[in-house]
Amino acid sequence: MEEPFIYDTEIFHIIGLLEELESLGGKSDLNTIITRTNMEYGDLQKVVRVAEELGVVNTPGSDIELTETGKKIAVSTTPVRKEIFRNILMNREIFRNLVTYIENQPTKSISMEEFENFIKMTFKGGELQHIIKGLLNYTTFANLLKYSRKNNTVSFVKPKK
Repeated sequence: MEEPFIYDTEIFHIIGLLEELESLGGKSDLNTIITRTNMEYGDLQKVVRVAEELGVVNTPGSDIELTETGKKIAVSTTPVRKEIFRNILMNREIFRNLVTYIENQPTKSISMEEFENFIKMTFKGGELQHIIKGLLNYTTFANLLKYSRKNNTVSFVKPKK
């Protein structure tokens, strides 16, 4: 199974990087981004690594540049961004497996305990609560999953047609 990656940073950091790159003409070096954002070097490296893993930036040499998908996200409204991220996530095995698992449940939802067990079985190692927080951060932003605090459940959000 895939190694966890997105829990290293929150989605708003990815979007901030994309917006910053767009304001710089779509391409920049790490030091310029650090200066403009006041981010720590290590933190920015994590954001760039996750952004590259998601296919929204490329890192030729020492530069960071937007991909076409990254450009779309940078200039889009929040609803469009959510839709693009939903498509990105559904192209990853972990999210497809998670959605399939939830959709196969009679209620089309699972308890938080079942969600945690799914994550434990999927990822060997790593801090469980950190991974869960990261997965929920991305999937709820992308309208892929919905977390109900009241019921302590996670459910699949059907795409709007």
